[in-house]
Amino acid sequence: MILLALVSVGGVFIQSPPLLSRGALIAATSFLFLYHVGDLAHDYALKDEIIATRAHNWAVGLAPGEEMDFRVAPPGRVVNGDAIPYGTYADEENRRLPWYAVGILRRFHKKVVVITPAP
Repeated sequence: MILLALVSVGGVFIQSPPLLSRGALIAATSFLFLYHVGDLAHDYALKDEIIATRAHNWAVGLAPGEEMDFRVAPPGRVVNGDAIPYGTYADEENRRLPWYAVGILRRFHKKVVVITPAP
């Protein structure tokens, strides 16, 4: 969304003098940054927890075995906003699994994935 706004502003001023177009771009970027500074600070505070959760998922995924405990990191306001439902998903024939479970199972070559919140 931010990129779309910046591109739109850039397109409006494409025929304008360089100083005016640069000034408008700087103003738009500054406004959007200040508008989202609280959300960015919130997400930055979650950085260590998100990194630890992802490191856990990779370690468990690459470990031998057919089952995996996949932990979902806390959702952020700007990044990491995709929350997936918790549950147990098994790779059985004739059973349709959600796309995210299929992706996790195939990426790590597992038969069962248990999706839980990060502790």
